[in-house]
Amino acid sequence: MQPWSGRLIPASDNGILRRALLALFLLALLATAWVHDDAFISLRSVDNLVAGRGLTWNAGERVQVFTHPLWFFILATGYAVTGEPYYTTLAICLLCSLLAVYLVAFRFPASPREGTLVLAALLLSQGFIDYSTSGLENPLTHLLVVLIVGLGWYRADAARGLLWLAFLTALALLNRLDLLPLLLPPLAVELWRAGARQRLGALAALGLPLLAWEAFSLVYFGFLVPNTAPAKLATAVSLAGKAAQGLNYLASNLIHDGFTIAFGAWLAAKLWRHGSSRGRAAVIGVGLYLIYLVVIGGDYMSGRALAAPFVLFLTCALGEGLLRRHPPRPAWLAVGVMALALRSAAALAGHAVDPFGIGDERRVWHPHTGLLYAAVASPWPQSSAWQYLPGRDCAEEHCLHQQNEVGLVGFYSGPDVYVLDNMALGDAFRAHLPGIRRGDFNRPGALAWRPGHVARPYPAGLLESLATGRNRIEDQDLARFYDAIHSLISGPLWSAERWRAIWRVNSGAYEESIHRWAGRHPELFEPRQTKTGPAWGPAGNGRETGESAPSQ
Repeated sequence: MQPWSGRLIPASDNGILRRALLALFLLALLATAWVHDDAFISLRSVDNLVAGRGLTWNAGERVQVFTHPLWFFILATGYAVTGEPYYTTLAICLLCSLLAVYLVAFRFPASPREGTLVLAALLLSQGFIDYSTSGLENPLTHLLVVLIVGLGWYRADAARGLLWLAFLTALALLNRLDLLPLLLPPLAVELWRAGARQRLGALAALGLPLLAWEAFSLVYFGFLVPNTAPAKLATAVSLAGKAAQGLNYLASNLIHDGFTIAFGAWLAAKLWRHGSSRGRAAVIGVGLYLIYLVVIGGDYMSGRALAAPFVLFLTCALGEGLLRRHPPRPAWLAVGVMALALRSAAALAGHAVDPFGIGDERRVWHPHTGLLYAAVASPWPQSSAWQYLPGRDCAEEHCLHQQNEVGLVGFYSGPDVYVLDNMALGDAFRAHLPGIRRGDFNRPGALAWRPGHVARPYPAGLLESLATGRNRIEDQDLARFYDAIHSLISGPLWSAERWRAIWRVNSGAYEESIHRWAGRHPELFEPRQTKTGPAWGPAGNGRETGESAPSQ
């Protein structure tokens, strides 16, 4: 027997431990498998597409509520085959995650010990485990990151590797466009090294898929970006306020997923000091990505945004041979166990959503959509949405229903119900109106806003307009904007009127009209004094805009 070298995994490991950890990973995925409410937002559009109602949120309105075209069409393909949303989505998630882990632990490592180390690190990463299911696009992102590094950097010849790198990067950006700062520096390094002919081919492999989607998006939806972009990002929050919230997000992850941050930082230091220019480019990419994350205010899903950089670092470390030359010591196992204990203690001591609006989303939604509950509740997860589903006795032409979390409710309401999201994710008209100020937007700790959760007002006459199909907006400035949006999302695709509306809306022709309307309604956007201090305007229809029951 060889003496123990003090390394975390003995050099004599013959792969048995690696296979055991892979089985443990599968068990962990099955135990934690869940579907986030946001995934059902995409699934409502998937259902409309498969049923022949087009890429719509509410039937008859071409509104893009998803940010991940590649993931969306993969889900749509699976749903078209099975006709079942929940288990199909989980199966696709599990397939992508298992394939990514198999490649990074069994195909790319030079030795079983390296694969074992990677598997152990992934098992200790709470963000990676949580978002290896969830129904969101993360599993496909992780798989594409592994393929980008494994096939584009270290496994293919120079010419084929560059083409693979460019094409897979394009797929990753179609899956999640804000991966651009993460993946651009490594790609730029390879393009700089390549010859002119190879560079041209790589740029074509990168650009053509993205340009094709943007052209389709402009023609079909009338916008180059999804409707979620203005709904989530267009806020009154200052850059300093967003940066403060972004730093809060990183700090919150130290509690919820400390191992990922600590081990990721260790990998970054090793890649920068001992890696090649490719490894340093990966570190720069992650740095740019974190700056972007801070600038936009972070995320409200703890752990989600940091999983892809962690996978990138691990795969790069394999390609550089760093885990073989500089293996982690046993102390990292203690760090991982302490990180898990810290998260468990935080879960027992506090709420699922912290004072900064950053949530342990799996803890929030697992009781409503977790796979473990499917055996004891039927139908699942539809039964979790029943208490929030609207009645079917609407007298209007359209049955209207307003909701905060609209995923489960939107999907199981069916296409006959017009679902109004208070955050305007599926409403192209309200998404372009200013967000309601519920607190000091420059003090995120006061929960004035959550990233992705900015309530939009309901102008007078909007509900009547939706119920009757006629423009009843009382304010004339907004009435003209409403007509333009209606033509853009519901009019004939190639009509001259619609294309004039596309130009006017995207060129900002209605911004002044919106500002004039907002100035006439300070009750929505300015503070009003109460006995207990400043309060903020309602959602325009008297409804509260706070989180509904499942998110508490």
